[in-house]
Parts: sequence; structure tokens; C-alpha cells
Amino acid sequence: MLTLTQNAVTVIRTLATRTDDPRTGGLRIRSEAERASHFAVDLATEPEIGDEVVEDRGARVFLDPVACPRMEKKELDALIDGGSVRFEVRDQERPALL
Repeated sequence: MLTLTQNAVTVIRTLATRTDDPRTGGLRIRSEAERASHFAVDLATEPEIGDEVVEDRGARVFLDPVACPRMEKKELDALIDGGSVRFEVRDQERPALL
């Protein structure tokens, strides 16, 4: 399942305050087409029917049915540059073997 970095949690919680209901709002990741490899990110007041909800430390992410399986074993990070935010999805880090 998708995990969130601390930066992503902080940014998503802040952005959710701009929705109609910050208690249920979050970030929605959706595909542009059924087989798309690129995804769009939107603020949403609540998940849409069929969305998978990922909650982490008060941040909510809604994954549409096409995006959801592609986010398996991925990590979402938020990169802040000046006044803009860019989200990055990468493979989850594996703990080193001792």
C-alpha cells in the first residue's frame, strides 16, 4: 500500500484545510486514462465512489481504481520549492539486512 513521508503528511494536512470540510478532505490521485502512466493530483472534499483511502497521521489520500494498484509498495513525498509543491512517487525503501 502507498505510504507517505513526513513532508507529504504535512503538506496534505495543510492543503486539506482549503477544502469544504478539512476533516474529510484530502489529496486525490487519479489516472488521466485507464492505462495512463501519469497521474493527476487534485484536492478533494471526500473520496469518490470506488476510491481507496489511505490515512496516515491525519493526512488522507484518495486513490482512484486505476491508480490504486499502481501505488502498491510506493511512497509519496512532497517537495517544496519556493511557493510551489511537487509530489513525487517512488518505490518504498527496503530496510537494510543486518
